[in-house]
Amino acid sequence: MSEPLTPSEPLAQTDAQPPHHAMDDARTMPIVVYVLYLLGFASGLITTVAGLVVAYSLKSRAGEIGRSHYVFQIRTIWIGLLWLALAAAVWLVGLPLTVILIGLAFWWVAGVMLAILCVWFVVRCIVGLIFIGRNEPYPRPQAWLI
Repeated sequence: MSEPLTPSEPLAQTDAQPPHHAMDDARTMPIVVYVLYLLGFASGLITTVAGLVVAYSLKSRAGEIGRSHYVFQIRTIWIGLLWLALAAAVWLVGLPLTVILIGLAFWWVAGVMLAILCVWFVVRCIVGLIFIGRNEPYPRPQAWLI
């Protein structure tokens, strides 16, 4: 039988951490922003605002992939706010007109606008998550639809 191998000198204890990959951050933070956006439906938009702050703060120092996603995420919020303001205007126009019942149609239109806005927002976040999951830049970050 052979003797068990014993090292001639003790193994050095190292506190070495695995190498930090910049690629992980380039993917992780855009994912975090998308998740914060989606959590905004449950948190009353607090996390959405936090995601917007993160996107603005990281956009300038991000690589090509991250920057395309941050631009897309920032535009998603501003376009969404524009449509939210339009829906609110339609609702407000309908408010005094409810006396003659025509205002209910305005309210219905505003509700449909809000429903479409919510679907659009979720779809944009999911499509963005798909691209960042593939480690690809968003192909059209300036797009209004998807």
